Formats: sequence, C-alpha cells, structure tokens
Amino acid sequence: MRRSKRARKEVNYKEPSNPIFSEEEKGTEKHVQKVKDEGGEVENVKQYRQRLVKAKKELYKDPPVLPPTSTTGCRVLNGKMPPPTRNKETNALIFKDHPEFKPNLSPKEVLQLGSFGGTYFRSIDSAVLGRRISWKEALEDIPKDWLEGLDRATQLTN
Repeated sequence: MRRSKRARKEVNYKEPSNPIFSEEEKGTEKHVQKVKDEGGEVENVKQYRQRLVKAKKELYKDPPVLPPTSTTGCRVLNGKMPPPTRNKETNALIFKDHPEFKPNLSPKEVLQLGSFGGTYFRSIDSAVLGRRISWKEALEDIPKDWLEGLDRATQLTN
C-alpha cells in the first residue's frame, strides 16, 4: 500500500530509438537516412531490420536503431589524431578533443593484460557491412607492437 500523498510522476522506461526523429516521423520521408556500406544502401529502419532478420541477427531493439552516420552526428576523421597524454596524478589518458573521456588504460595495455581472453578478435558476419569479417582482417588494423608477446590462439582469437 502506498503511503505517500505526493502525486506520482509518470515514468517512461523506453529508451529513445533515435533522438533525431519523433515517433510520428518514423517511416516518413523525413526519416529516410542513407547508410553507405559494402552491403548496399540502407534507406530506413525497415530496410535495416530486414537485413538484420535475413542475417539471423538478434534484434536487441525492435525497431532497430540505424548505425551512426554523418547525418546523426557521427563523423570519421581523416588521418590520425595526436596520441593522448597522461595525467601525472591519476594516470588517466587525456584526449584534447574529448576531455570527458578518461580511460586509465591504453588499447595496447588492455590487450597486453589479456582483457578479452581470446574472444575479441573473431570472425563475424556484419549486418552493418553486409559481409563476413575474418579475425585476420580485424587484426590487420592493429599496430604490431600492441600484439608483441601475445599468443594469438589464447589471448586474441578463438
């Protein structure tokens, strides 16, 4: 039995599926977004959902949220950013362009500590790209010095 005499506030437990569009705008011409990838263009949530279902992917949200694009505020920078510096007191990494992001380990340190236990770099079927990505292809982008001393079979891939 409720004892409080205060009015109850309505609680909304639903996460916004796409903060750019309201529920009324979904499926309309305004909602059309293009995600250019190797699997072809995905123009809307319906097409993206069909691609996920066809690839037998689990739908964590239904309707699914489109992958980030330049129209949703995500941008890919050309070239490399300067390496972060370390805070001398906390040892946290400092990124000039994102001061709110303060990891205490670099990606190299994470891999060297065995954080993923051989499960991170594995072959996957990407619904976003619409193709298979092998573990070998995934490892091609990792600097070789990050992998020094690691056993591929037990610490990187499975």
